[in-house]
Amino acid sequence: MSRGVSRYFAAVPLVVLLIAGCGGEGGTRLAPQEENASAATTMSQAGDVEAEEPDRNAEGKPSSWSGPESGGGEGAANRIRDVELDYLRGYDRVRIAFGSGEGEASRIPRWSVEKPPEGGYVRLLFPGVTSTQTAGEDLAGLTTDAYYVVQASDGGLFVDVLALDAFEYRVTELTEAGQLAIDFRNAPGGLTCPAVQAENVVVTEPCEAEEAVAGEPLPIEGYSRNPKGSIVAVLLDEQGAPIARETIRAEDGNGAWGRFEATITAPPAYEGLATLRIGDENPIGTQTGAEVPVFFGVSQDG
Repeated sequence: MSRGVSRYFAAVPLVVLLIAGCGGEGGTRLAPQEENASAATTMSQAGDVEAEEPDRNAEGKPSSWSGPESGGGEGAANRIRDVELDYLRGYDRVRIAFGSGEGEASRIPRWSVEKPPEGGYVRLLFPGVTSTQTAGEDLAGLTTDAYYVVQASDGGLFVDVLALDAFEYRVTELTEAGQLAIDFRNAPGGLTCPAVQAENVVVTEPCEAEEAVAGEPLPIEGYSRNPKGSIVAVLLDEQGAPIARETIRAEDGNGAWGRFEATITAPPAYEGLATLRIGDENPIGTQTGAEVPVFFGVSQDG
């Protein structure tokens, strides 16, 4: 998915903006707001769910958000029906709607949330959800960049929401609508480990410009959309010549992206910058995909 999504703003009192993404069935919406609307609340598009603004301290600055790290009910839903973005006053709200059987789910399935310490994304895990009607889409929010629905190793699904910059987040159960909301707002600083996105592959590990030790396994994690069920990881030296290669098997996505996890090892004597390229390889050996720069040093042990 591309990151270069332009944003447009119109100075009119009441707008409803629909932004089409690049490759999914979810949506991005600007929730209706009046110019003189209360600063305390904004009405969302789904079931007139009231969305509270960030709490503010005595100086009028946003205070720290807090929210649950898990919740929902066992067997409440088995399908992700839709993912949409609402532009609220000062922050983004990503809403996940669920299905049960052939219809909509009225309750929220069991869920938990993870945020890697250095990762530029939030991960919502749904162990009891097994199918999805949307695989991912660009969001073009104030803070949010894109989302991906991924097949997890345990048979459930998870949703990664990627951010454009440093952020704070909170998760809220919208019980009346049977939806899960993840709110994002900008925070000081920048992302130390943004996910690397390409057309059919997303790399969440290693980080860009990560320092690694030659001769030791370098962990690789991410997800892909490849009907072959496998992708290729190649380490290239500074001249572009391959120095290591691994074939990686991804999970069967079943409509979602397929997760992969592997390692690759640079030659023990290699020192300097290398490029980790992960993606598809065509019959003539040309590879396309995500590229992650990695710095290798020689182990000082022994």
